[in-house]
Amino acid sequence: MRLSSLFRSYHYPLSCDELNTLLRRCIKSKASKQAKQIHAMLLTSGIYEACLSLHSKLVGVYASSGDLRYAQFLFDKIPKPNVFALNWMISAMAFYGQYEAAIGYFSLIQLLGEVPNKYTFSVVLKACVGLLDLNKGKEVHGMIHKIGLECEISLCNIFD
Repeated sequence: MRLSSLFRSYHYPLSCDELNTLLRRCIKSKASKQAKQIHAMLLTSGIYEACLSLHSKLVGVYASSGDLRYAQFLFDKIPKPNVFALNWMISAMAFYGQYEAAIGYFSLIQLLGEVPNKYTFSVVLKACVGLLDLNKGKEVHGMIHKIGLECEISLCNIFD
């Protein structure tokens, strides 16, 4: 996918919502080169600092492409990471076999006072399996019940 084709239907200057849409399209189409070009544009234009919603999306760009070091670098620069940025890190770490790190980001969700969602729990439970940590799995399962997500289809399938 060419960057020019991504921008074709947009008019400058781009809004935060339009930039979010472009980055989401890059993630879905695995267009990390184009996403990095957008990231460079954001940094040079000053838009990056004004659009906090772009921070978690950029973490997602790098995490989904396997560039965990840069995803972590960007994540560490977010003043107050939201559950979406945390989910990107948990998911990437678990996908690439870094289960301890995935559990660490899950613990960070709790420390920051963010509320985990069904996606968070499904990935964290897979990390518990990767670690063969039954106790942590039971702890996470208890949290699922406490929050009231035990009836979510994606989580029920994990327990079956």
